[in-house]
Amino acid sequence: MPQPFEVWLVKMKLGRSRDPRPAIVIRKSGTSTFVVLPLSSALNLRSYRDFTIRPDDLDFKNTGLDRESFAIENKEVELDLSEFVAKLGQLNGFTLTEFRDWYGL
Repeated sequence: MPQPFEVWLVKMKLGRSRDPRPAIVIRKSGTSTFVVLPLSSALNLRSYRDFTIRPDDLDFKNTGLDRESFAIENKEVELDLSEFVAKLGQLNGFTLTEFRDWYGL
């Protein structure tokens, strides 16, 4: 079961891509639904307001990501549990603290 601040591979459309993509779980929103914030590494989708997760961050390995990625501001998506493919990792340490501050949690 997805938990807040875990990084999951999810089925969702972003831009023109329908490939499964990583997302950060924000909260549970229903019996089997969760609010997530999609992650991307595509520079053409990046905004200066997005939250960047860098490979040189001390806690990067724990995220399960394989390259610099960013959480897209104001792109919350509600997904059913059936759209969750696999847990990649989680935010923790300084990365989690910075994310919570950025997101206002």
